[in-house]
Amino acid sequence: NNIMPFWLKYGLDRENGGVYTCLNRDGSLIDTTKSVWFQGRFGFVAAFAYNNIGDWEKSLELQKLCYDESLNLFGKHSSMTLTALNNLAHAYDSIGNHVKAIECQKEFYEDDLKTDRILNIGTVRGLLSFACFLLYKEQYEDSSIYAKTCYENMKKVRGESALDTIDALHVYAYSLSHS
Repeated sequence: NNIMPFWLKYGLDRENGGVYTCLNRDGSLIDTTKSVWFQGRFGFVAAFAYNNIGDWEKSLELQKLCYDESLNLFGKHSSMTLTALNNLAHAYDSIGNHVKAIECQKEFYEDDLKTDRILNIGTVRGLLSFACFLLYKEQYEDSSIYAKTCYENMKKVRGESALDTIDALHVYAYSLSHS
């Protein structure tokens, strides 16, 4: 009962975003360090706690904070930022804002769909996760666009018989069959 209130009261950097890592037991700040690992972990723990307690609005607020800090610290295509984006989309979805859940991810991946360069594996997996999310929301046409990008990139990077490539192909085929 006292862990989340403690971190919410003392651990959030409300001026610059993110979550401090080094606090005394009384909540005083030891150091302004914000570790990479802790930003993602706090986002996950906060989402889990609030989703199980039922305070969806608070979960969304914390997910926005962690996503913004991850984007700022690690850049767009880091695994930390992709994880934070996924958590943010699920937080929107949890409060029933399915449109915003989809829009925030579409906006994030928009440039990746327009490029001919090979995307890094983390980004491709994020795209595939988003394609699956769109399938779940019965947005088949959009899902097929993202799944096709994943399939083409995985085929170039991993080869046609790799499990990731086959997964992307399945999502792409399923999307096409329903659109």
